[in-house]
Amino acid sequence: MRLWPGMNRHILAVLQSQKSSIGPIKGATCTSKRSIGDNTNSNKNCGKELKRDREWALVDEVCEIVRTQQQWQETLKLRLSSASFRPNDVILVLKRLENIDLSFMFFNWVGQQKGFRHNRHLCSAMLSMLATARMFSEAELILENMKNQGWNPTVHALSDLTSAYSQAGLINKALDMFLYTKHLGFCCSAFSCNTLLNALVRGKQVNIAQKIYGEMLESDRSHPDNYSVSIVVRGLCMEGRVHQARELIEDVYARGCLPNVIFYNKLIDGYCRMGEVQQAFRLFGEMIKMGVLPTETTYGTLINGLCKLGNMNETGKIMTEMVKGGLRPNHFIYNTIIDGCCKQGNTSEAIKLFDSMVEKGCAPDVVTYNSLINGLCNGGEMEKSLKLIDEMLGRGLAPTKLTYTSLIQGHCKHGNMPEATNLLIQMLEKGHERDVVTYSVLIHGLCLHGKVNEGFLVRYKMVEKGLEPDIQVYNLLISGLCKKGMLSDAKKVMIEMLEKGFILDDFTYVTLIDGYCREGDMGEATKVFNFMLEKGIEPGIIGYNAVIKGYSNIGMMEDARSFVEQMVKKQLIPDEITFTTLIDGYCKANNTSEATKLLTEMVERGRTPDVVTYSALINGYCKEGKMQSALALFEEMKEMGLVPNEVTYTTLINGYCKDRNIAEAMEVFDEMLQKECVPNEVTYHALITGLCKARTTQAEHSEDNLQMKWGGIFYTMLKENWDHKTAAYNTVIVALCLRKKLQMAFKLKDKMSAEGFQPDGVTYAALLRGLCEQNKINDVDKIFSEALHKNMLFIAYRYSILFDLYFGEGRPSKATLLLNENSDRKYGQSIIFNDLEKEGAATGTE
Repeated sequence: MRLWPGMNRHILAVLQSQKSSIGPIKGATCTSKRSIGDNTNSNKNCGKELKRDREWALVDEVCEIVRTQQQWQETLKLRLSSASFRPNDVILVLKRLENIDLSFMFFNWVGQQKGFRHNRHLCSAMLSMLATARMFSEAELILENMKNQGWNPTVHALSDLTSAYSQAGLINKALDMFLYTKHLGFCCSAFSCNTLLNALVRGKQVNIAQKIYGEMLESDRSHPDNYSVSIVVRGLCMEGRVHQARELIEDVYARGCLPNVIFYNKLIDGYCRMGEVQQAFRLFGEMIKMGVLPTETTYGTLINGLCKLGNMNETGKIMTEMVKGGLRPNHFIYNTIIDGCCKQGNTSEAIKLFDSMVEKGCAPDVVTYNSLINGLCNGGEMEKSLKLIDEMLGRGLAPTKLTYTSLIQGHCKHGNMPEATNLLIQMLEKGHERDVVTYSVLIHGLCLHGKVNEGFLVRYKMVEKGLEPDIQVYNLLISGLCKKGMLSDAKKVMIEMLEKGFILDDFTYVTLIDGYCREGDMGEATKVFNFMLEKGIEPGIIGYNAVIKGYSNIGMMEDARSFVEQMVKKQLIPDEITFTTLIDGYCKANNTSEATKLLTEMVERGRTPDVVTYSALINGYCKEGKMQSALALFEEMKEMGLVPNEVTYTTLINGYCKDRNIAEAMEVFDEMLQKECVPNEVTYHALITGLCKARTTQAEHSEDNLQMKWGGIFYTMLKENWDHKTAAYNTVIVALCLRKKLQMAFKLKDKMSAEGFQPDGVTYAALLRGLCEQNKINDVDKIFSEALHKNMLFIAYRYSILFDLYFGEGRPSKATLLLNENSDRKYGQSIIFNDLEKEGAATGTE
């Protein structure tokens, strides 16, 4: 038989790679390799054994020659000229050579020898070996030649080739081979069919996998087993067709198959992927009733489902139940919960779980550390994240590219750009290649903090390193430019994108639209919006909300409402942002009645108002002087379980100040401090400005306000001819100190000094009281060193007594006693007490 086409080149390459040394030819032996039974005396059987021994000896000899001699063809020609060598012997040689290249060369060479002819079984054996070695082009040549000879490959060979194609991801060829086998009247083995099913599911061709499974059911030779069922179930669950998967399993049970934990795990995973965790737990309960014991995979899947929904409280209960059942949480389970806690910003709980993990002998891996580091970086806890890096290295774990990216992102988020850049350099030094994602993180950080020019510089460096920016990088740069109002530059970047062949996405257009809206250029914003629609790109709810906000900000509420109507026509349901934007717009246009109607409509449509919504309407009421309505809404908001933020409190404070109701403004400020809500510059400005304006009505309100703590402090100072702004600053500082907000109080004192209003006895009395309340006695000397002269100490002492009256229990506070003791030491007790007696006589105070 002649050498098949395409084989010469392959054989020549292998020949050139063989050793040049020629090994000795082993002599044949007549010793049997199999023991002959003591009771076998038949000459006939003995002859067969001797013949078989000679054949095996010849096979061994041929294998040795092919393995060891470079010119084995010539040696074998001489050796086999006088020996009978059959196809079955060739099959033995092919298998024993254990080298697919040599086996294939020998297969071709022996087919050329005079008197020898390949047959169907020999070709099938070679076909199987080539398939296993994934030498597909050679296998296809043999298959084609067999077809030409009219030989059908064995089912074993066809099954091997189908499996090999499947494992290599050549799904179409695997299917062709499966159908060819069927055409010949055979069916591939169950193993081969399972391999094909697996490849189809991985390739997301689940419908075809179902058909193959159906054909397996009709076959006797390749009847599906539990593994076949689990593959199809996994595919259906991946596509969200969990109910079909369950029907398939119920059909298996109906045919007498016992319940299997693998089937349940696949279904539970399917429900969790769809977010139907409750259904997954129902199935879990059914599984227990059926007597099927859950595995680590079962519990891990349920925990993963809970984490994806953010239901972290239930994960602890599942872990407890798991341990009670004699199972130990593994890496996957710990890592899943730690990652879930970090994504919710609960890093303290994540660290507790991490410590428990180590304590119970489950060593953390890179995934564990990466989750924790990412969580800490997002929360701004950079020092803790760097300590974890050291601990990670101590365990012999090397930080990955993801580790460095998280750290870079953390520094970028908090404006520490030099440190982010250093980490990028360190990342390179450790052998990690920078990719588009790493550069994107750095560019995002720079643009976020207004350093757009530096962002463009990073892009230049990126291109210099051979990395082409993707659409995300361009979008980040456009966003940075828009936020800085550099809209013409943003438009140039967009043109550059188009020139480079990028297809602009909705984010690109919406970013530019939002930029124009921020600048109040609604004409240009609308042009870009319409151009976007012409290109067939839908703005989505984010795009519509951007335009609605733009028109609302400039009071063009009819135009804003027209875009809402367009949204609804496109079956986009207005969300919380849409309603809040409109409510804010109407409030800015002094139309709180329309805003109130919208709030009612919002609730009726199932949209939940948030802090921003309520704050917008409270601001509207305050602007219109409807303080009772504002306060009622403020109380309603708290009853709804919403926590007011600094904007809410500041809005209400500002409203009361404009209404010249200083007592109420200070009460709201006091509540703000008690609720640990940090005031901002606007809060202080509103209070101080409000207090200053209130001085004009001091005569008519002084008697009422003197009965109230905050008004009493402020109006006492005004009555004693204090500068109105100094009095205002002092009143706010007193409030901060009484609520133990010392750091804020000292900052406000510095701001007071910077504006040219010097701290006085009232200021120091308040600060001293704050220090005493927090037992910071060591810092008290600083107060006395700044308030040395007698008059200031006298004022501080007097106002400290007033603080005791309003905010204490009527007896002297620690601050008052310290002031008395200090003045006694410096000036003598009689001086202060004499002065106080005179003051008391004048004011009627004891």
